[in-house]
Amino acid sequence: MKRGSKIDFAQVSGMSFKTYAYMCIGCEVEVALENGMLELRREFSDNPNSIIPMTPILADKLTQLFETCGVTNWKCHYEPPKEIRVLDGEGWDLTLNFKDETVFKTDGSNAWPDEFDKLKDGLMELFGN
Repeated sequence: MKRGSKIDFAQVSGMSFKTYAYMCIGCEVEVALENGMLELRREFSDNPNSIIPMTPILADKLTQLFETCGVTNWKCHYEPPKEIRVLDGEGWDLTLNFKDETVFKTDGSNAWPDEFDKLKDGLMELFGN
């Protein structure tokens, strides 16, 4: 999978999108695609995990969301400028595994691409959150 090319979720075999915060119990959230199911996982949540079957309609929604957010144009790693010292904070990572065994990865520590919140919000909306 080349950076800048379109992601076709019909070709995605697995995904992990995680957000987490240092010293924040219950802040970790993951959206994972495994075995044809899209699952929302929340650390220490009273709400049960949400699971959605991967259908062609859901694959189209994810393809459009990732295209709108320009995910394949995101850098491999984001971090604040070196002159900014962060002792705690937030992090995230995104991994997509494709059926042809290629992998797309991007992550960050206290820094995000411009459309990060749009992607996160769009994924949460799939689960009614």
